[in-house]
Amino acid sequence: MLTELPTEVQVALAPLASTLNASHLLPSTWEFSPESFGNFVATFRSSDHMVSITRDRNQFIVGGADRDELEAARLWRAFDTAHDLLPYLAKWLGQRDGA
Repeated sequence: MLTELPTEVQVALAPLASTLNASHLLPSTWEFSPESFGNFVATFRSSDHMVSITRDRNQFIVGGADRDELEAARLWRAFDTAHDLLPYLAKWLGQRDGA
């Protein structure tokens, strides 16, 4: 549940909330830097997975998995918006969850 995160991070990740929840990924750690243009990194964990989402210079970057796996899922790049990231993240998490 994203409500554990700072409000600014919740708003930024709102388009991803249902996808993260569907994969049972809950925030475990985060760093938010309002003085650094609102950059943040949030790590989400489930019993099977760990993924980090970073916003740096208003771009979203996924980490926490093997680079080859992220490249194959077309996630090894920066996304301009969370909406742009959503279909790739949803597909990747669905494949990892066996959906």
